[in-house]
Amino acid sequence: MSEESESASQLAGAVHNEVSTGSGGVIAQSGSVFGGIHFHAGDRGFTDDLRVLAAQLARAVRVQWLGEEEKRRIRDPLPLTVRFKAARLELSDYWSNVLGVSADDVEPLALVGPVAEFAEIYRSVPSGRMVVLGRGGAGKTVLVLQFVLALLGRWSDNSPVPVVLNIGSWNPVTTSLREWIEAQLARDYVGIVRPGRGKVSAVSLLVADGHILPIFDGFDEIAAHHRKQALRLLSECNLPMVLTSRTEEYAVAVHDLHVLSRAAAVELIDISPNDLRSYLPLTRRRSSESSSWECVLDQLERRPLDPACSNLATVLSTPLMVSLARDIYGEGTHLDPAVLLNQRQFNSTQALEDHLLDAFISGLYARPQETTGRRRRHALRWDPVLVQQWCVHLAERLEHHGTRDFIWWTLAQGAPRRGSSVLLGILGAAVGHLLCATDVQIHVRAVFGLVLAVGFSIWLYLGLSGGLPTALVFGIAGGMALGLPAGLLTGLLGVLGGLLVDRRTGLPQPVVVRLGVRRNFRRAAGGLTSVAVTGVVTGLATGVLSGFTIGAGAGLFAGVAIGMGTALAAFVNQPADTAHAVDPYSAFRADRSSVLLIGSFGGFLFGVSLGMSGGMSIGFIALSGISFAAVGVVALGLGSAWGEFCLARGWFGLRGELPWRLLTFLRDAHDRGLFRQAGAAYQLRHARLQDRLASSSTIRT
Repeated sequence: MSEESESASQLAGAVHNEVSTGSGGVIAQSGSVFGGIHFHAGDRGFTDDLRVLAAQLARAVRVQWLGEEEKRRIRDPLPLTVRFKAARLELSDYWSNVLGVSADDVEPLALVGPVAEFAEIYRSVPSGRMVVLGRGGAGKTVLVLQFVLALLGRWSDNSPVPVVLNIGSWNPVTTSLREWIEAQLARDYVGIVRPGRGKVSAVSLLVADGHILPIFDGFDEIAAHHRKQALRLLSECNLPMVLTSRTEEYAVAVHDLHVLSRAAAVELIDISPNDLRSYLPLTRRRSSESSSWECVLDQLERRPLDPACSNLATVLSTPLMVSLARDIYGEGTHLDPAVLLNQRQFNSTQALEDHLLDAFISGLYARPQETTGRRRRHALRWDPVLVQQWCVHLAERLEHHGTRDFIWWTLAQGAPRRGSSVLLGILGAAVGHLLCATDVQIHVRAVFGLVLAVGFSIWLYLGLSGGLPTALVFGIAGGMALGLPAGLLTGLLGVLGGLLVDRRTGLPQPVVVRLGVRRNFRRAAGGLTSVAVTGVVTGLATGVLSGFTIGAGAGLFAGVAIGMGTALAAFVNQPADTAHAVDPYSAFRADRSSVLLIGSFGGFLFGVSLGMSGGMSIGFIALSGISFAAVGVVALGLGSAWGEFCLARGWFGLRGELPWRLLTFLRDAHDRGLFRQAGAAYQLRHARLQDRLASSSTIRT
């Protein structure tokens, strides 16, 4: 090679320009060009898939928040007028940073108006970053709700999807912001947990490509000693965002630290007496038996210095307390709002607020709930006293775990697990011994005990089950292979293994039956591999233990049965569609269906193979298939989110701390407006309500 060609080759290797595009255009390269020129077509199809996924997510979010708007009675009888203004200068970044211009060209935006116009003001902020401040109950969540619906009302393919995330659950010390965002999206909208490009998931690409507008609700709910670190990481993140917080907590966080970079800040204003007069009287009919809201508001206007009037006016200056007063003393009730002016009963603003919070639950359940269709046929009348006790327990539980979100598959965190594992190990050993106590030779029992243990070990390796079924299944395997005494020991060893599995994997997540190998090829391939491995191991073991009197074919058949069950689980356990992932109850039903289908099918195959390999009669084969189908459902159910939830629900139901029909209760409470839904989680209507419930074990009605 000549000197010229060598240097040209080195230069060609040192400079590498790559253009990837999905559309035509002109590409220019200045300077000398050495070597070949390669053009690669862009991944246009994948980009289109992301847009379709974003559109599905936008529809799901819009449906979710339209339902929340209806359940929170935002427009009943009409929206309460809530206004905002520009926050103090020390709480907002410099206008030159917000607008992206030099200090000489700054023209500050007018950050003032009703919350209905917040979306238009946000669109005028070039950085796409804003902070919404206000005291507790000032209407921050209502602003966010209307903001999301306003953006989605004019959403297009090129617009980001606004998604509300409760930032109070973020630990900035252990988790990066983007990782936390992706985890929250995966939890609330499980349909976007699908393969992306290479090893990057689709949810990561949605965030990275700007398809998501995160709305971080509740900055003040982050642990106080983590807020400055959280604010620093939020400032370093280049994503557009909206952050809500109580004013005082945000002011403390920005003290001695820069505010959220490139963000304009607004603060919600107290409700004026005129706004009250144009709203509250419309929520209650005039009656000769009780005072109207006009009479109460007249008293507030005529006697502003009276302590009772002054306290009530202060309390009714926030949307939260106005909405509670509307629900308690509004249409359909016979309570007199004039009682709120009783100075002896309510001698402070705190006493008035506590009264409204305490009376809210009993007021909701004192009147019948309007339902239609199947919901009407299955409607239940809940005892208000019991409802209050259940809500107290839920609030205390949420406070203990430092969160506002109740997610049904995490209920098992508070239920005992070690005792359940021991009982299941003993039960499994007894069941395994009884299943093979008669008519089946010892070497056949030993072989199929081995098959069950090997097959279930593969399930554990693939992450298809958890710790509780480990005790049950290994107890059955020991009982089959070794008899009852040794089977008990095997079951207890399964207990230890199960507890180790639980510590390693944590609580199981809900899945849904959905066919499609391409969506999860790795787990499907693992299932197919287990067919061959289990079959070969079982065939060899059968031949050795039986002296080849039964033959390796029967063992191979049993192994294939285990492998087919594993493969089936890998094939059909898939995330749900994005558009249907916002209902916690649908995730519950989907996980239950998955357990029933896979557990019964795999167990039936194993039971039939056991009977056929032992040369049993048709009746025994059928009985074996049915018995192991039940065992399969129990074993898989105990390792599923549905099974863990059912055990925990039974535990708390026996103690009277939660209703037996917990999800039915939560759905009904959500319809009434006691709970709100945030993705896959339920939240009490307001943080103030949760704090009030958690602070006392007895609620005054």
